[in-house]
Amino acid sequence: MKRTVRRLVFVAAVVAVATAPLLGQNAPPASPRPEVDPQEVFRSACDRLKALEARQAALNGVAEVKPSLQRDDKQGLQSASVVFQRNVAAVRKDEVTPQEAGKPFVYVSVSVWVETGPYAAPPENLMYFQWQGKQYAAWVRVNCSDTELVKAIRKAFQEPILPPPGPHK
Repeated sequence: MKRTVRRLVFVAAVVAVATAPLLGQNAPPASPRPEVDPQEVFRSACDRLKALEARQAALNGVAEVKPSLQRDDKQGLQSASVVFQRNVAAVRKDEVTPQEAGKPFVYVSVSVWVETGPYAAPPENLMYFQWQGKQYAAWVRVNCSDTELVKAIRKAFQEPILPPPGPHK
């Protein structure tokens, strides 16, 4: 039961990162949220992406992609990311360039990291949360030539992952 609740909290955080419009939010929320393990947030997001693989041919191979994890001296999570891409030559701030023009492309990244400070222009859908006294950020980025696939990926991340701010028991 406790593990299921953690997974739901994690999944909700990733979903909120991917779909909740948080434009212009460059500071953590004023109201406290219950602490959320960043490894659980990352794992849940990856599990959601892998679950889409069976239904979306363009995502074949997602399950084989190895995540990149960086830990601090105390083995706490510093950052975690996984990137799945097909027919992608370059990734820039706001765009993805296909390797073969005119052919379908897909780029999906899931990232969780220790936040080091506010952004002048934070990425869309950036989500903040706390864990063991550290501020974390999470972000799911989707760029794809198939708008229906983009909708399917975003739909998979629609459920909020982080509990709402305010007092919790």
